[in-house]
Amino acid sequence: MLANGQPYALGTERGKGSHSMAGYHSFELAYLSAVYTNLLITQEPMDFYFKPIPGGFADNVLRVQPDILPKGSIRISEVWINGHGHDDFDADALTVKLPEEHGEITVRVRIAPNAVHFTADLLEVTGGVAKIALQGKLGPRGIRYLEEQVEAARAENIGGIVFDMTQLDSISSEALRYIVFSKQTFGSSFKLSVTGANPAVKSAIESSELNDEVSWI
Repeated sequence: MLANGQPYALGTERGKGSHSMAGYHSFELAYLSAVYTNLLITQEPMDFYFKPIPGGFADNVLRVQPDILPKGSIRISEVWINGHGHDDFDADALTVKLPEEHGEITVRVRIAPNAVHFTADLLEVTGGVAKIALQGKLGPRGIRYLEEQVEAARAENIGGIVFDMTQLDSISSEALRYIVFSKQTFGSSFKLSVTGANPAVKSAIESSELNDEVSWI
């Protein structure tokens, strides 16, 4: 593809050794390798991006299954449309219901292995404060996902983090200690806030040393 969007055509596109055919198979192999490695082997969630054409789906349903994977091995964990959370999706059927009569939109879909019970996402950085959304059950194995997002926020030279725990079901003592440690590494002036915690998560925080380090929104 040229910079102006036009195909790079030489007239030999159908030949097996042409730039088009060779490129097509290389791109396909890279895509399938990423899908199978992340979703089946290393058990890592993946984000997929779509730009559905307005009126392009008669039933207004976007099907996002990345390939034919073992039944029940993956699910949709989160969906965003134009950067805003979208709840109208079928996690197990791997479909997203698009807004009626939508215009040009960008759909971001996070697909996770069913073995993964926790995801974290850096939603935005505004005024030096990062907002990180937590979803699922945050146990010891989920700390690495949280750490990735905290480090991504750190790279933005932030002065605080708001943890959106609206969709967080539970949090382990190991995860609470990690958050306390992170707060200490940022410095005494760094601000931590929590919003949307359910009673079980709030109780776990209040019973830990993290309670002295956070403010509630």
